Amino acid sequence: MISFIQGKLVTASDNFVILNVNGLGLKVFCSPKLIPRLIATAETEKDITIFTFLSIKETRWDLFGFETKAELDAFELLISISGIGPKTALNILSVASVEEIEEAIILEDASILSKISGISKKNAQKIIVELKNKVKKISHQSNQKSTLAGEIEVIDALTELGYKLNEIRPALNSFKSKNLSIEETIRQILKILGNK
Repeated sequence: MISFIQGKLVTASDNFVILNVNGLGLKVFCSPKLIPRLIATAETEKDITIFTFLSIKETRWDLFGFETKAELDAFELLISISGIGPKTALNILSVASVEEIEEAIILEDASILSKISGISKKNAQKIIVELKNKVKKISHQSNQKSTLAGEIEVIDALTELGYKLNEIRPALNSFKSKNLSIEETIRQILKILGNK
């Protein structure tokens, strides 16, 4: 299995890049949000590094690329579900972050995933059911784990009060860098949501 590749960026399209890896041109399918970052990196660094997954089918081999190991781990979990292929999994990660996918699974909120093109409500619920006990396998740094746990506690409290995740998430994002306690974060978000 090819876990990562490192090479020079040759060209980029909407959903893939071609890298020169020791004279070999490799086409790597990527999230559209990753491609501009790879282009920017290529302007300042000699080589770029991408975590990869090699999908082998009867008639073709495809490489899928990711910026972080956590994204690759999430991708591998998603494709372990029957009916979710590599392109669909990449599409999910193009729209939702690893953190948002984790939240959707932990909170059993299919609405986040079902908003993604190509994901039916039935498939969204299937993802949640099948990954509920596996979601902890998605790799994070320890500080990210702690932040995520705190965010989930805030979201749980606010959903108990009847607020929807799509209302909570934008307000929560505005307090991420302020190092407030969970209780204070909830109070501040309630002020924002109460003014809407």
